Amino acid sequence: MAVPGLSFERRVTRREVLKTIGGGAVMLGAADLLAACGEIKGSSTTTSGTITIGYVSPQTGALAGFATGDNWVLGGVRQTDPYKNGFKLGSKTYGVNIVVKDTQSNPDRASQVARELIQSNKADLILTSSTPETTNPVADVCEANGVPCVSTIVPWEAWFFARGGKPGTGFNFTTMFFFGMQQFGECFIPMWNRMNTNKVIAFTYPNDADGNAFRDNKTGLEFFSAQAGFHNVDGGAVAKVLLFPADTEALGDLVNNVATDAWWTPFHPYHSSLTGQTCKQFADAFESATGKQWVQSIGSVHSLFEIAHKAFTAVDNPHDKTAVATQLKKMNYTGISGPLDFTAGPMPGIAIQKPVGVQWQKGTKFPYSMKVVDNSANKNVPTNGDLVATNP
Repeated sequence: MAVPGLSFERRVTRREVLKTIGGGAVMLGAADLLAACGEIKGSSTTTSGTITIGYVSPQTGALAGFATGDNWVLGGVRQTDPYKNGFKLGSKTYGVNIVVKDTQSNPDRASQVARELIQSNKADLILTSSTPETTNPVADVCEANGVPCVSTIVPWEAWFFARGGKPGTGFNFTTMFFFGMQQFGECFIPMWNRMNTNKVIAFTYPNDADGNAFRDNKTGLEFFSAQAGFHNVDGGAVAKVLLFPADTEALGDLVNNVATDAWWTPFHPYHSSLTGQTCKQFADAFESATGKQWVQSIGSVHSLFEIAHKAFTAVDNPHDKTAVATQLKKMNYTGISGPLDFTAGPMPGIAIQKPVGVQWQKGTKFPYSMKVVDNSANKNVPTNGDLVATNP
């Protein structure tokens, strides 16, 4: 089974190619062009001012697999009624400006672009996605500068404890939604129990905040595995793997029946609070527009903008950062990622998603497709495949 929460590094990254062209090309990549577009696109109606939302993700570099759907999601968000025509706060309507930044899969760059959004773009809120290398530096900069921030696609322990979070306290301006080690256990252990094995589990982890969260012997996945009667073997460190179709292409047929986790699929029974689309309609629209296979990150990124809309429309002044942060910590709604309750814990300002167990199996439209083979952790999502041994 694949180590959850973890994409193969490309042999040659887009950033490296741009470096060979010249320094100027590095500074003006596709993500920066998109950011420039974001800075001039706002609502088309007469407004009372502008709300600036920053979005940060690894659109190039080793972690770019997490952001393959970002441009499509952002394009769709900009065309929704609230983002196109403005957020209504009482009798006032505010235009919305989305500014996009690429971390180039570099934590230092993540900190840099977060500061740019705060100091140059005067961001009222920053949204960030995908791995601790992205979300943690962005959240730290936001917390230090008193700017509201929402993170996703990062195990909550890797986001909270790696940033110095203290149990029961939380942060003042930074919040997140995803899931953690308990949910990983609830997802994987039922699949392991259904297989006829010797109950010995070999783990490989990245040598980073993600890996540290997984291997923690008190709160990590190994703790929950041992509690379930498995013997754990730490096999070392690897890169993040098998969450996206691009990862499976590198393995070819070797990916057949490899199991992993899924936090969002077209099979989830939820719909967007911005567009009304079901998860299946949303995934189908992505495939129709891009010609590519759906990726689960599109649901999470869309949810970030659902949350932003709800937080801003619940305050009197969108530039009151404390008020916006308070609304984020009080957020409790259901959207395309399902129910997200930021008040329920496990720590203040953290909402938990419930994953399902999936297997990469032979597909029809694409070579391999994710099939939901175990819904022990989220009974709301129906299964549509049978769990089979990877190497029978």
